[in-house]
Parts: sequence; C-alpha cells; structure tokens
Amino acid sequence: MLCMTHPAIRPAIHGAWYLPNRRQLDLLFGSGRHYRYANVPADVARRFAEALSKGRFYNSEIRGRFACTQLDAELAEVA
Repeated sequence: MLCMTHPAIRPAIHGAWYLPNRRQLDLLFGSGRHYRYANVPADVARRFAEALSKGRFYNSEIRGRFACTQLDAELAEVA
C-alpha cells in the first residue's frame, strides 16, 4: 500500500493511498474532498508518488481518465 501525506503550505493534494490488489487510488484534496479512483495501474500510482508536483500530475495523468467516487459525499448522505 502506498500512503503519502504532504505538509507543504496549501497543497492541492493533502494525502494519497493506493491499494494495489484493488487498483484503487484514494486522494484527499486541499479542499477537504476525498475521491476514490478505480482501476488505476500500479505504474500510475508510483509515478504519482514520485511526482514533484502532485497537482500537476493529477491534472495531466489522473483527472478524467479513471472512474471516481466522491467519498465525502457518500458519507454525508449516510449521516
């Protein structure tokens, strides 16, 4: 499992978690929103982890390319 947090000032992405057996990438954005991306190849997750700019990598390699679910919205509906 890949797990990262980013203490930088006002980062676009605060944290990332990757489960290779599920090919699932969870991203926590600076806005507080939490998204789960499905069928993300391990290579994409690795390159994301290595990217100097997580926001730039997200915009060019992840956004709009993988199915995603907004998890905080699901939690709000349950509460």
